[in-house]
Amino acid sequence: MEEVLLEVTCSREGCNPQLSKGCIEGFEVAECPHRHGIVIPDDTTIEPEMEQAVKATIGTVRVSNGDAFTTPEADLFLRKSGALVIAILGCPDAGKTTAAVMLYELIKRARLGKFSFAGSRTIRGFQSRSFRSILSSGLDEPETERTHGSKPVEFLHFRVAIGESGNILSDVLLVDRTGEDFEACMKKPDLCATFPEIPRADCHVLLVDGKKLADDNLAALHLSEVLRIFLSLNRNPIRRLQLVLTKYDKVLNSEQRELAIQRFEGCRDDLRRRLQADTSFTSHYLAARPSMTENNEDLVGHGLEELIDVWFKQCVLSSDFRKKVPRLSDGHPFDMLLNTLEAQA
Repeated sequence: MEEVLLEVTCSREGCNPQLSKGCIEGFEVAECPHRHGIVIPDDTTIEPEMEQAVKATIGTVRVSNGDAFTTPEADLFLRKSGALVIAILGCPDAGKTTAAVMLYELIKRARLGKFSFAGSRTIRGFQSRSFRSILSSGLDEPETERTHGSKPVEFLHFRVAIGESGNILSDVLLVDRTGEDFEACMKKPDLCATFPEIPRADCHVLLVDGKKLADDNLAALHLSEVLRIFLSLNRNPIRRLQLVLTKYDKVLNSEQRELAIQRFEGCRDDLRRRLQADTSFTSHYLAARPSMTENNEDLVGHGLEELIDVWFKQCVLSSDFRKKVPRLSDGHPFDMLLNTLEAQA
């Protein structure tokens, strides 16, 4: 498919490719590493409202280079293709990024049952996060690069082929937000509603750190943190909530194994009682990238297939939807992640 570049800007001072029709360093415009712009397929019908929204984001949206999407880039992708948006919530070091990159690695290697890899628009984003986490790194313990507090929210994309024939395709956007942002929600519960992915997400995944639940000195405080994040989230409409015990390998190899599981189940039952009546709720045990020092090879990716099966099980896939471009009120990020799909009549 041929693509048309609507507008190009350059980060180099003194370079204006729109006026000069070229690059001051001699690059072709399409190959210049300093360019910014928006790419829209030439067969896409752009309604007036959409055209205004596109122009409003020029200068903040890059030509796709494989990095994680910013909020405006995720918005444009959703308007063009639609996708399941999965918001992963948790405290710092709970395992948010490790779960995301191991999902990418295992689905890419056809190790998640009926789910297989069908492409990604953010491969560089995954690779930059995954090198020290994947098994081929040779590290006994995963060392996923943490998403730091000063970093804005980003979105990781991959496409899934579902079933033995792989003829059902669905796009997924995983939200990569810092744990520090959720710590802030504990102090200011209303803050959660300002995160653009929260009202847009098809599923919210709340992580509980299994390693902390197996530690008598940390368990009570961590359960309090999880509850406070949940209470902040529960102020918003929630379609589906998954409560996930991460680092399950640490729990299984702990002397406090039974107590840690009891603590998790108590948390699960408490949140279920507090949930809105129309919210679908499931709980899971996850060992995305277990430690290799304790012979946990059989646990690699434990729980991931069951976790993502919920994402698609009750969701109508893209073949049953049609695209709809919503009208934006003022173009703020909150508005830009509105649900862009509408069921066929």
